[in-house]
Amino acid sequence: MKKILILLSLFILTLPVYSETGDFQTQTDILENIPGLSAFLKAMVKNHPAYAANQEYLNRSDFEYKNSKSSVFPELNFNLTGGGSDNFNTRYAEGIEIKNNYTYYAGPEISFSQLLPSSGTLSGSVSDSISYSGIEESTYPSYPQSDGEYINSLDLGLSFTQPLTTDNIYKASETLVSNSFKISEAGYLNNRNLLVIKAANDYLNQSITGYQVTLIKSRLEGYREEYRKIEREFELGYWTKSQLNSAKAAMLQSETDLLKAERSRNLIRQQILNLYGIESSDKVLDQISLLEINDSEIALLEKNLHESSPDIKVAKLTYSSAESNTVLEKKDRHFNLNASAEYSVDNGIDNDYAADTLSFTLSMSAPPIRKWNSSGQKAAESEAERAGYLLDEQIKSTIAEFQALTDSIRVNVRLDEIYILQVETAEFELEKTEAEFSLGTATRKELFETQINLENAKLSVFSNRAEIIKTMLEIYKISGLDLLEMLEPDMEKN
Repeated sequence: MKKILILLSLFILTLPVYSETGDFQTQTDILENIPGLSAFLKAMVKNHPAYAANQEYLNRSDFEYKNSKSSVFPELNFNLTGGGSDNFNTRYAEGIEIKNNYTYYAGPEISFSQLLPSSGTLSGSVSDSISYSGIEESTYPSYPQSDGEYINSLDLGLSFTQPLTTDNIYKASETLVSNSFKISEAGYLNNRNLLVIKAANDYLNQSITGYQVTLIKSRLEGYREEYRKIEREFELGYWTKSQLNSAKAAMLQSETDLLKAERSRNLIRQQILNLYGIESSDKVLDQISLLEINDSEIALLEKNLHESSPDIKVAKLTYSSAESNTVLEKKDRHFNLNASAEYSVDNGIDNDYAADTLSFTLSMSAPPIRKWNSSGQKAAESEAERAGYLLDEQIKSTIAEFQALTDSIRVNVRLDEIYILQVETAEFELEKTEAEFSLGTATRKELFETQINLENAKLSVFSNRAEIIKTMLEIYKISGLDLLEMLEPDMEKN
């Protein structure tokens, strides 16, 4: 019994300390004071299916982001065109007739389109084709009979369209693409942090359930011993039937508690084996030190919360994307200034035929009437307004959650002081009862009850300090810190 009590008395927690340089002293404090957590994290990266799925999610998001960036890059198209026509017999008034008027052509075409930072669009094309045409028979002087000729045609075109608006369509398109990936990155980090916290929870719960099994076994041993004593002395008339039944009921209840505790421990062990590939041991987490919370660290984290919190970041990005989408929904409602230039050259391949044409066009176009009252724009504006409201609510919610977590830690630290006093009191009572038992002035039952009181007090310390670890990790998560990078900076994470 004393060996168990000494083992349990060593369980104490370390909280991270803020240094004057602004660094968070968490890696050594947490890992050195939670033996075995490092192995859990490494096993998580290697074996946990959710970690692999999260990594695949990031890779897929990166691939989609690279593809989406093409919306702000030049759009290039290459085509090979070809075709032909043949009018076998065309008759006109006054006996004019053209027979077998044929044309065949083929050639490549390259075109491009680029959205400009001014929100305008620059487009252009280059095509080169070779045609073969002729007339087999004609009575029309303007279209004389021809055995067929080859003509090479080169066409160049360039156009520019500028919406008459102060909205920056280019920036809106770019923002939508980049925000989508940033949201994916934030989701990836949040998922990974949740897995780190889950690993810490599993590790601590493994220790807690092992702790509980050890305590209940010790308690059951005492109840059995007490029941056997009462059962022997019952026959001599020292105990009543009611007292015997009470002792037996206490023993049976303790046996039931042990079965429940062992079932919980075995379930956690099986889960750990399935997710991490780690065989759990019966060793109880035995030593962690407790440090005071550094208010400077908490204040710095809270000060940076608006910029560092993943939830606030996602809400800001969502609001920014909604505003950008509103700009894009309005792009077809603007008047446009259009300018274009076209140049074409035709050259005969087997004759001296040559012709070229150059033209310029400047115009202004109005948006279609159906776009003047677009339901899509109204929906986009409504969504932007809703995103702004959700951003404000997310900021309030995150700050409230952060403060609740820090308050919880401070309460738990204060509880730790209370539990330590309870442990000291229980230890004093145990020493006193042991001395009285040796003198015959205390019963075995009284000695056993003081032992149980001490065990329960130390179990409260154990569970309370485990809760502080979990809460501190939650604070780091909500503050946007990368828990895996913070705890295992040198570990391969992909």
